[in-house]
Amino acid sequence: MIAAIAISMGVIFFIINIIYGSDIIANLIYCIGILVANIPEGLQITVTVSMALSAKKMAARKVLVKNLQSVETLGCTSCICSDKTGTLT
Repeated sequence: MIAAIAISMGVIFFIINIIYGSDIIANLIYCIGILVANIPEGLQITVTVSMALSAKKMAARKVLVKNLQSVETLGCTSCICSDKTGTLT
């Protein structure tokens, strides 16, 4: 019920902003903000699913992922060093 109300609020505000001539990209960001603000539990699920999908893509490239938080950390790195055994440092 809460999700239905949040989605309807997002759609209503999206339509109102389109009528007033707002930018579509800014309007989408605003709509997503309304959804996340109304359903904060959905943010945790979204982050977990995105990290799981990243781990799945890495597994397809034969990368062993033991911890989902390590995927997030690897996404922020700019330089990865490894020794001759392949251990990441």
